[in-house]
Amino acid sequence: MTEVLVQVRMPKKLLDDLKRIPSSSYYLDQSELIRSVIRNEWIRQSSPEFSEIKKLRIDIMDEIKQKGAEKLKHDMVSELEKIKKMIKGQELFK
Repeated sequence: MTEVLVQVRMPKKLLDDLKRIPSSSYYLDQSELIRSVIRNEWIRQSSPEFSEIKKLRIDIMDEIKQKGAEKLKHDMVSELEKIKKMIKGQELFK
């Protein structure tokens, strides 16, 4: 793959915002972030159907994660209730 250097003009505030993003995400640097944004926008423009399917997949995964987190929270509360009952039961024998 041949790489080409491209210059991009943008407002300083946008660049400052972009510089903060890689440190809090999985992008190694601003170039990788900008390539990703361009690639995603290209896909969205060139294939709206594919873009919509990708968005649906992300939404479904987020929903599954949220439901999983809710189940985990419920399970943890249940276990803590069991421990609480066990501790109260042991206090009765003392």
